[in-house]
Amino acid sequence: MKFENILKNLNCLKAYDLRFEKEWINDILFIKDYYNGNPDATFAALKNLPKTKGKKIAVLGSHRSYGKLSKKVHEKIIEQAKKYVDEILCIGEEFEDIENIKNFSNLEDLTKNLKKIMKKNDVVLIKGSRFLKMEKIFGFLN
Repeated sequence: MKFENILKNLNCLKAYDLRFEKEWINDILFIKDYYNGNPDATFAALKNLPKTKGKKIAVLGSHRSYGKLSKKVHEKIIEQAKKYVDEILCIGEEFEDIENIKNFSNLEDLTKNLKKIMKKNDVVLIKGSRFLKMEKIFGFLN
């Protein structure tokens, strides 16, 4: 293809569903990224959060298939998240033993806490795997 044709059609490109989808709700930017929850995808999402006038909040779901490495993997995720966001809310038993984080056993309780901390101009990254059904957070926001 000629470069001119590529440039002309760039605006037709669309990301896969549930991957870094941006949606404004009540002056808060939500980034829905809950198709794949592997650590590298999580690090990439954290690094690419847009600049904002408000806080950056990460809602992170646990990763299940790491066996004996699970604790180290989840500690690394939190370590990286702390570099990029102001608040971290987690869900999943794999985060249970990590100190100084807010971990929840269900999405409803997590969302109640999220509602208390988010304000106008904040960015909220929702990142996790499909098995956690993190899209349910939006049902609890109302």
